[in-house]
Amino acid sequence: LAQPDTAAYRLRKFIARNKLSVAAAGAVVVAILAGAGAAVWQGRLALAEQKRAEEVKEFIASIFRDANPYAEEGKAVSASELLNRAKEQIDVLSTSRPELRVELLNLVGSSLMGLGDTAGAETVGTEALAESLRLLGPDHAQTVQARLLMVDVHRFRGRTPAMGQELALLKPIVTRAADARPVDLVRTLVDGAHLAVDEGRQYDAVAAAQEAFDVATARLGKRHRETAAAATILAVSGVMLA
Repeated sequence: LAQPDTAAYRLRKFIARNKLSVAAAGAVVVAILAGAGAAVWQGRLALAEQKRAEEVKEFIASIFRDANPYAEEGKAVSASELLNRAKEQIDVLSTSRPELRVELLNLVGSSLMGLGDTAGAETVGTEALAESLRLLGPDHAQTVQARLLMVDVHRFRGRTPAMGQELALLKPIVTRAADARPVDLVRTLVDGAHLAVDEGRQYDAVAAAQEAFDVATARLGKRHRETAAAATILAVSGVMLA
């Protein structure tokens, strides 16, 4: 009845005699494989982030290249015109890169807002928010940026109810992501203070401004621009209360 031992039989016997050693070796192998997998994933993520940053940098550089007066036969080009041309460049970007597209839209919209072109900023911001909600989801960082842009648009256009609706949607999202993106939380709190000022709720304005200032000081430092913005609205709301 005897027959030659198979490799599987010998392996089972070996494992039965050396259970602890085999288990320890298996754990080490699993840890090595898991670590290698995590390193590969992190490497790919870093490369993707680097590529995205380079594309954003090239996009910004292209805006300034378009400002060359010789390219326009001596015609002066305004900043708003350059940004609107940049928007046209974004429109032809592949829809397979939604995160990059939305980031560039947010960049153009925020720049238009800074130049006082509220109508242009609203057009771009509306598109950025719609595309981001559809393709990236409500909690994505670029969706948050698009909402913050629209909060500014509503505020400067006197649409207090619409501003309040956006802030109500933003607050829980930025609170959950406060450790990773504290600037978004501070901006939301500052906007909440502005909303309270616009609605004549002086005590709420002071409370929101104080919270924004405390969070900004603790997480961003005293010299950060968002800390300065929080200090400004805190002073304004304090004067109203007095």
